[in-house]
Amino acid sequence: MLQAEEVKDEGIMSVVKKVLGEKTEIIKVEPPEASPVSNWKQIRIWHRTSVGDIPVLFYMSDDGKLYFAGTIFTPGGENLTRKMVGEMIPRKIPVEEMKLNDAYRIGKAEAPVKIIFWMDSTNVSFSIWNELSEIYSKNSDKVVIFLKFLPATPRDMNRLFALSCYRGDTIEKGIGVLSGVSPLWGENREGVKAFLEAQGIPIEQCKEEDIKTDMELASNLKLPRGPLLFVNGIFLLTSPIKEGIAQLSGMQLK
Repeated sequence: MLQAEEVKDEGIMSVVKKVLGEKTEIIKVEPPEASPVSNWKQIRIWHRTSVGDIPVLFYMSDDGKLYFAGTIFTPGGENLTRKMVGEMIPRKIPVEEMKLNDAYRIGKAEAPVKIIFWMDSTNVSFSIWNELSEIYSKNSDKVVIFLKFLPATPRDMNRLFALSCYRGDTIEKGIGVLSGVSPLWGENREGVKAFLEAQGIPIEQCKEEDIKTDMELASNLKLPRGPLLFVNGIFLLTSPIKEGIAQLSGMQLK
């Protein structure tokens, strides 16, 4: 297998960049191998994305004069390109690089299965949280959850500002409060503050700087838009969530 800079076939690299884009980060090029089409070889190209390394198949005529980028099907409709290309390799970020904050930790820091949940304030995030909460309740000896903030809109920012007021032992309560408000709640920061004060929450204990720190970190790590889950630093791509966590961590979960 060659690194992209070692590939001397300018033809294939030219085609790859035209199809995937000039700015695409090509990381590996595998040697040509037999393809389902007579007199054509297939070449597996790996490119890096924010969620992992993705393989793509390109095809080259045996004489090296023609290239083909596309999908090959059998008469029965079977996608041979998808079948033969291989699986994506999920991105891995060392846990320490995600700068976990114990103030937003649920569970024991030494637990072997570390789940890092980059959340916004959408119903999707709260649905994921419900699953994570159930997993944690049944596996608190194995699992710890760290929350990170990844707002996408001004409303998200305001809603997560409210969540930042709940830390330590109250973080789960804060998620419960936030998941119970209207999906449109949070347009106005002053309204959020009034709501918190009515709940008896001192505004001075809210930590907007924690949200901004996470946003800057997410930008530096080139993370995609959330919500996102990492298990011991490995990006979780599959569902159901519990099975994906068990697979990535190598731990059996209840």
